[in-house]
Amino acid sequence: MSDSLRPNTTTVVWGGLCGAVVGWSAAVTGASFVLLAALGGGLVGGGLVSLAPGLRDAAVDRRGHLLVGGLAVLLPTAVAGRAQLAGDPVPGGVYPMVVVLAGLVLASAGEGYLVDRRIAAGTVLARVDATTPRTRQFLFHFLASAAALYGVGLVFAAETDLFVILVGAVTSAVFVGADDQELVVLEDGLVVGRSEGTGGTLLPWWAVDAVTADEETIRLRQSLPPLPRQRVAASAEAARTLVDAARRARRRG
Repeated sequence: MSDSLRPNTTTVVWGGLCGAVVGWSAAVTGASFVLLAALGGGLVGGGLVSLAPGLRDAAVDRRGHLLVGGLAVLLPTAVAGRAQLAGDPVPGGVYPMVVVLAGLVLASAGEGYLVDRRIAAGTVLARVDATTPRTRQFLFHFLASAAALYGVGLVFAAETDLFVILVGAVTSAVFVGADDQELVVLEDGLVVGRSEGTGGTLLPWWAVDAVTADEETIRLRQSLPPLPRQRVAASAEAARTLVDAARRARRRG
């Protein structure tokens, strides 16, 4: 099989999202072949994207994965929220939750694929291995997981009590790993969250307010999303190299 036609993670996740949407539609209409419909939708969706890798890559380059993933999160959430307010069951049972999860995974996988393409095709101005302070990492993952579990339970009327939320959040925070990451400076943005030479998120320079260094500590202040980031480089020299490259790229951008 040609490498251009070989399914990648984004293609597989897109197929999964198509299957979830088709399954949800079949469940809402009361069809008796929901699982078969979901399987067929996933195979057809993934297969079509595999046959058009150029279209897939063009959509990812324009960050279409964020648009599609965002819609896959917002639409089922809106439908479920409206049903909750009206006191009705959520249409489609568990399938709206599956669509939301598939949308989140698609957005993440598509962003990682975009970063891989940009790094392969563009000029890397600086690359630094960095780690997140363990306490900060644990608190971030704990709060994010707790908020996500609570939101899912609230919107989709899932039976999720406080104990389950706390256990799930602690488990997620503990098993997330050491969070070793790579920061990469490109002409068109700063890559964060890249691990083991793959994936990550590309922050365009217009969304980055400042990149500073204090000894080995690298601090990133961004406007979208407005979240401060802190990483620890292997040395003060490595941190300064990244900051200087980021400053030059921001000026050109």
